[in-house]
Amino acid sequence: MHMWGDDWFEKYGNDLYEAEGYISRFTKRWSRCYLGSKEKYGTIRYEFIIPPGGHVMMRKFCIYAPWKKRFKWPEGTTDTYRPTLFCWNECWLYYKWQLFGAWVCGIAVKKMVKKYPHLETELRCFFMFNTKYGRQCESEYWVKIGGNDESS
Repeated sequence: MHMWGDDWFEKYGNDLYEAEGYISRFTKRWSRCYLGSKEKYGTIRYEFIIPPGGHVMMRKFCIYAPWKKRFKWPEGTTDTYRPTLFCWNECWLYYKWQLFGAWVCGIAVKKMVKKYPHLETELRCFFMFNTKYGRQCESEYWVKIGGNDESS
């Protein structure tokens, strides 16, 4: 972890921002997914990957049932709603596309680690997507809390 006043940031800050921009552009170009990332304390935080037409916080392109369901609120009043039959953000293809975007992002991270070997820790420590490379980075930089303690 680095701070803004550090000598490290004066020396390598531009390289870090250039690597972040390249990773975002590479991911967008080859997977059509938007990568949400930011620099924080001298590391790149990969927050989310959004396939085309997706959204982080709301459902997109929902198809609702033509019938209504009735339900009862805890205070005793009744209301109706239409069940959701399909939603782009929740379908299997959207999930697979997201994994593909994470895989492409991992390729971009590897390219930037080759180009800037002095930024390896800063680029890899928060790459925790559900891919083979993401699991390698997570096991290398993070310690699991709980579970089996082999030291005792």
